[in-house]
Amino acid sequence: MRGIGGLGGWRWIFIIANLFFVHNYPATAKFLTPKEREYVLARLKDDSDATRNERFTWTGVRRALKDPTIYLYGLCFNTPALPANTISLFLPTIINCLGYSATQAQLLSIPPYVVASITTMSTAILAERTGQRAPFIIGSSAVSIVGYIMLLPAAGQECRMRGRS
Repeated sequence: MRGIGGLGGWRWIFIIANLFFVHNYPATAKFLTPKEREYVLARLKDDSDATRNERFTWTGVRRALKDPTIYLYGLCFNTPALPANTISLFLPTIINCLGYSATQAQLLSIPPYVVASITTMSTAILAERTGQRAPFIIGSSAVSIVGYIMLLPAAGQECRMRGRS
């Protein structure tokens, strides 16, 4: 695509990616004419609140701090995030305890993340198309719980047997 629209090929990579991943990108897109920008922003405004400008106020902060749903959201977000982040940090160690070298353990930790990335994007697309979030969140959480139950005791037992705990 080098040269199309007077832009370099590398710029098109970012333009195309942003069209899919950044919902209010047209507001700052230099390759759109002002009329096109206005049209896209009008469509976005009708479709979602992605283009709504909200100003910071301390009143809004106080109102948010008094809202119990903020704390519930924090609990709901951080509870599954903690084990997810923990497993990502210790997965090479767990694989190493299964008898693989450090280099092999690092390489063997790649496939689960590739599968997880594909699954995450597929689940997000399906949830968006169906308009249903809860079943996908519950299903993903159930699969994660089962996976942790299967993985951690076996890896921990192997490490203890090798004297590496």
